[in-house]
Amino acid sequence: MPSNIKQTNWFEIIKQFISFKNIKFKMQALGITWRRITRNVHTSGAVTSLRQVVKVAFSDKYLFYTNVTISVSLSSLGDLMEQTYEIYTKEQDKYDKKRTVHMAFSGAAVGVLCHHWYKVLDRFIIGKTFDMVAKKLFLDQIIFSPIMIVTFFGSLALFEKDPLKNFQEEVKDKFVTLYKAEWMGMMFILLK
Repeated sequence: MPSNIKQTNWFEIIKQFISFKNIKFKMQALGITWRRITRNVHTSGAVTSLRQVVKVAFSDKYLFYTNVTISVSLSSLGDLMEQTYEIYTKEQDKYDKKRTVHMAFSGAAVGVLCHHWYKVLDRFIIGKTFDMVAKKLFLDQIIFSPIMIVTFFGSLALFEKDPLKNFQEEVKDKFVTLYKAEWMGMMFILLK
């Protein structure tokens, strides 16, 4: 091969083309537009069915049941994850199904309260501007968080031998820690 002819390094050309620099220009150079890419794309029956289920589940008619179901599911899943960790660290030998049922019950109690609280909050503070979200967050932290934490401990205490004593001990030992652990940033995102 003569020395004055530069060898084409196709790997480098492809690498540069694939990089995301000037992606719009590159797509136009290839005659690719978003409309052309998505023109003949159809969602599958499963995706369409899932969208319909989600639409119905989060409709006003079924929102309460959806919220409580999500709360029960997350409480149960969280407990199962914690128990898995405790088994891994040898703090317990096997899964305690009773404990998971108690957490599910607590999730139901908290889910009912949360659903109604956020409906009330949305009714009285309308909008999603920064100021409105900040007001909702403030009220949520000052008014509802203590109620929710007490409900959580109370619903779990119902399953203990001495519910009142257990409830008082749990609130005394863990209330402040749990209240501090609620992350305001996440609530800001959720209330937006």
